[in-house]
Amino acid sequence: MPDRILGLDIGHDSVKAVQVTRGLKGFRVTNAAAITINEESGISGALSALFGNPSFRGSACVTALSMKYCSFRTLLLPFRERKKIRQTIAFEMEQHIPYPIDDVIVDFMMVEQGPQSKVLAAAVPKEAVSGCIRRLEEHHVEAHVIDVDSLPVVAALLAGGIAGGCGLFFDVGAEDTAVVLFNNGAIVQARHFAFGGAAVTAAIARAGGIDAVQAEALKRSGDAGETAAGVRAACLPFLREVQNMLKFIELRGELDTKPEGIILTGGGALSAPLREEMEKFFSLPVRLADLSGLGDLTFDDEAKASWDPALMNQALALATGEMRKEPGFNFGRGEFEPRGKVEKWKKDLMLIAVSVAVILLLAGVDFFLGYYYERAHLKEVKGRINAVFAEVAPEVTKIIDPVGQLRAIIDESKKTGSGGSLLASGMTMLDILKDISRLVPAEMDFVISSFTFDSGFIEVRGETDNFNTVDAIKMNLEKSPFFRSVTISSANLMKGESRVGFDLKIEIKRK
Repeated sequence: MPDRILGLDIGHDSVKAVQVTRGLKGFRVTNAAAITINEESGISGALSALFGNPSFRGSACVTALSMKYCSFRTLLLPFRERKKIRQTIAFEMEQHIPYPIDDVIVDFMMVEQGPQSKVLAAAVPKEAVSGCIRRLEEHHVEAHVIDVDSLPVVAALLAGGIAGGCGLFFDVGAEDTAVVLFNNGAIVQARHFAFGGAAVTAAIARAGGIDAVQAEALKRSGDAGETAAGVRAACLPFLREVQNMLKFIELRGELDTKPEGIILTGGGALSAPLREEMEKFFSLPVRLADLSGLGDLTFDDEAKASWDPALMNQALALATGEMRKEPGFNFGRGEFEPRGKVEKWKKDLMLIAVSVAVILLLAGVDFFLGYYYERAHLKEVKGRINAVFAEVAPEVTKIIDPVGQLRAIIDESKKTGSGGSLLASGMTMLDILKDISRLVPAEMDFVISSFTFDSGFIEVRGETDNFNTVDAIKMNLEKSPFFRSVTISSANLMKGESRVGFDLKIEIKRK
């Protein structure tokens, strides 16, 4: 990586840039700027204004895609070698994303590493990556790294010791918010929400009967006054969504502790009413992030004078993250790999040389040599395919048709995971869960702690208020057209509590 890097954060209403150079004792911020995106010229106009300043040119550019383009999944893989993870991660993600696997780029970040590896994988449509590259190429800029927004800031906070333990990170933009959950020095999960500071401004304007400019000023002042109820109404649906995300992660067993605090960044984080609502809703301390406090950073006077942490944290994290080799994603791989001008000239010259050599070769070789070359090439390709197959599926000892065999293994895994081949009328496990939810009334005290499907049987472990409710749950579930039988395996009072724990065994009707 070059010694001078430009961190470029392209947001909804502004473009932020921070230029960093490597020094003997750390990193020096030499320039920083925030350019507002106006309706007339859009992002292209803001980038033209930015790169019109010669000091921002000539640096290696690191940028990020909006989290709204990303599909995240936490995966547990049976090996720790990064090479093997990279070879299989696309197959593992295919069943979890709403796009054909050939239309996305998949990358991963390590969460835990041992005999098995726990990774946070992300898939991004190729169209989003190519769009980002084309946008920069219009201004003769090449992206050396393409990350995901907000995650570089969290990585910098964790590496610098500013964030520790378990916590939540909110990057609140004008229209979107990225929420990141971290624990024990690693990023656990990330989600995008369609909520931003503009929603708070609009709520204040409606509640106070004032225009957007006045509402924005009131929002940043911290004195919501008579508009507090309107702010609360605008924030609560978003905060409830975040709370549901945390509950889902806990139910999946991916989090064994509660968040201890909230860290905010982004232009929307400047809203004092929003910070107050977060603090009340989650009963957690809320603080603003400022990466300028990292010990290995120094600022030139001009850069320090224009520094606004809420707006510039992301651009700074993008620039310094690559220099510090902090964990992160990079979707500028494969067909989107960056190429400098020298490399492009070398490639063109190589193509010309190969073309001339091929013409001369065709004039002097006969059919036999061509046939021999093709056979040798085919043998080499088959050898590579077999080697990759052996790495991915070592349990298969006889390789006849590696592509077909691998597809069969993937299809069988999908069937086993969904349980589709054992359910009546082509119903899926999601349909079974929906039927259970329908049959058990919402007012009935029924908490499921474990749900397991195996060989045509479902085992449900849960708890309720009394033994009569256990019998009522059993009777309701027996009405399902998909269940052959419902049996109470056990029902006992829970230790130290006045609740009843029980196990149900449900036999599924086969096709």
